[in-house]
Amino acid sequence: AAGSDRGEVLDPGVLLRLLDAYARRSPGGRWGSLGTLHAHENGHVIDIRRHLPLWNGLPATLSLLALEGLSFARFEAVLERRAQLASVIDAPDPDLAISEMIEMLPAEEREPEAHAAGYRDGLDRIVRHVWARPDLYPQVHRSARVLPQLDRLSLEQLRRAARAVVD
Repeated sequence: AAGSDRGEVLDPGVLLRLLDAYARRSPGGRWGSLGTLHAHENGHVIDIRRHLPLWNGLPATLSLLALEGLSFARFEAVLERRAQLASVIDAPDPDLAISEMIEMLPAEEREPEAHAAGYRDGLDRIVRHVWARPDLYPQVHRSARVLPQLDRLSLEQLRRAARAVVD
């Protein structure tokens, strides 16, 4: 898709700009990552309730496993994607949660670890959503890749994009 950043090597500029925005907003704020971690782990609680106790959660678990081609690695990546998107939505600093996702790029290993695969998929969904909705994200130029422009979005726009793609 036009504007997709999947598979491209990332210019580290967007990561640095996101971190700089956080640092300017929270001078001396050394605990922002604790907020993203807390929101991420709370995102896992949603899936725990969806999939456990095992007997009650079995239909949801089997359905997700089937959707992911019976791959436990893909299943785990979906859980990490959901948790990190929850972090973007619920953390006090969604730009830090996005920066954590970007730090995992590029996933160069043939079989990326669950967090890397899930974060990459989450970013891909956000990029595609932002690209498809110029009415919601007018500051993103469609003549350039979207991912390097994510720092142009407000905190609420980052949350909105994550809400739009979380499942």
